[in-house]
Amino acid sequence: MFEVEQLCERIAIMRNGRIIVDSPPSVLREMLRDIHAVEVEIKGANNLPKILQSLSNLPIVRRIIETRNDPFNIIIRLQVDDEYEAIPMITSKLHSLGVKVLSIRRSEPSLEDVFVKLAKREAV
Repeated sequence: MFEVEQLCERIAIMRNGRIIVDSPPSVLREMLRDIHAVEVEIKGANNLPKILQSLSNLPIVRRIIETRNDPFNIIIRLQVDDEYEAIPMITSKLHSLGVKVLSIRRSEPSLEDVFVKLAKREAV
């Protein structure tokens, strides 16, 4: 969806052959202003399942949005209740697991997040 954000002035999302939204990317992202996310980059770890489970168990973490691996590092996006409270909690948890945190920051909602939210809402 990154390419869509870069190339398109308007985006239409369809479900069952029906357009459910047709708006500029900025308006679509605004639909998720109530969703808070944090992106953490960690040094490659061989115990990723344990790390993800530990992060999921934090009371402020709602869900793990995605995990991306490159040859040396792992990027984890998490949906949280409050990113400002979550950052120190996540950092502390990772340090307690012996994980090297390379960066941690607030993360803006992506168009993929919008698509997933709309698809779930329309499925009901």
